[in-house]
Amino acid sequence: MHSILILGGGKSSTYLIDYLADTCQNKDRKLILADLDEKAALEKLKNRPNTFAKSLDVSDPEKRKSLIQESDLVISMLPAFMHPTIAKDCLDLGKHFFSASYESEDLKKMASEISEKGLFFLNECGLDPGIDHMSAMKIIDEAKKKGHQITSFKSYCGGLLAPESEDNPWKYKFTWNPRNVVLAGQGTSRYIEKGDLKFIPYHQLYKRLESIHFEGLGDFDGYANRDSLSYRKVYGLENIPTLLRGTLRRAGYCKAWNVFVQLGMTDDSFEVNFPENSTLRDFINAFLPYDSQLSVEEKLGELIQDLDFPTFEKLQWLGFFSDRKLPKTSGSPASLLQAILEIDWALG
Repeated sequence: MHSILILGGGKSSTYLIDYLADTCQNKDRKLILADLDEKAALEKLKNRPNTFAKSLDVSDPEKRKSLIQESDLVISMLPAFMHPTIAKDCLDLGKHFFSASYESEDLKKMASEISEKGLFFLNECGLDPGIDHMSAMKIIDEAKKKGHQITSFKSYCGGLLAPESEDNPWKYKFTWNPRNVVLAGQGTSRYIEKGDLKFIPYHQLYKRLESIHFEGLGDFDGYANRDSLSYRKVYGLENIPTLLRGTLRRAGYCKAWNVFVQLGMTDDSFEVNFPENSTLRDFINAFLPYDSQLSVEEKLGELIQDLDFPTFEKLQWLGFFSDRKLPKTSGSPASLLQAILEIDWALG
């Protein structure tokens, strides 16, 4: 009987847990779900045959390694920064390792040792990244089989809402880790266009958009996602003149999000402390120049030159021009913004 260990039973793990738990009996396998909250893990497993819940604090190396030791395959659904630690344990203990996250430099350094030990380490096998790679390779392989030369490859992916759920001006809600949404795009995005290397720094990212129209669905913004250049080799397109992997959002989203970026409200590098009972209006005002003669709305209009009504409406809908109380008053600006959005962008 093979044993599969899932580390982390959060929202992103739910379908994976259900899929594997439902196959345990027929496939003669054992599933262990380890989470900080053993009771929550137990609830997710729903008493299905051959499934077991365990309590695990990942920072406890003895217990962590003990669980990995009794497994054949480890699937890490923990935050991405924890993957290298789990992967190293798997390497030392001779266990296969899967994750849905981007392959980090730390994991790439393990490649030769993984190969020497005959282990299978699979990253980027979720929705995004994951399904986009699979559909990309299907198209690329089919084109190559027909003898075609591929000169341009652009791929856009986004966790978007069904039209009936687009019931706010942003037409967006959290479909994945809220922290990652708030911090998305930080660093420099890279791609290649007609042989020219292109680099987009964070403060320009949400201005450099491609408008994309889907029949029956309408208009979307596409912006460059992270490092497209590294996928030239992975996709077998080393000499391609144009390659871009991008993210999709509804038209108008990026222009409004760029207000937060330009003001510095997505910064995660320093802490702020607001008095208790501070409002969202106080929060945005803290990032605007001082002017006793102008209102918050007027100061924002002076600072953000292309502030149009649809953008203003999105900020207004979140409550930034009202006396709505801040749900959290201490932390980085990004974490305060996240706390606000988690209320308003929650899925029904």
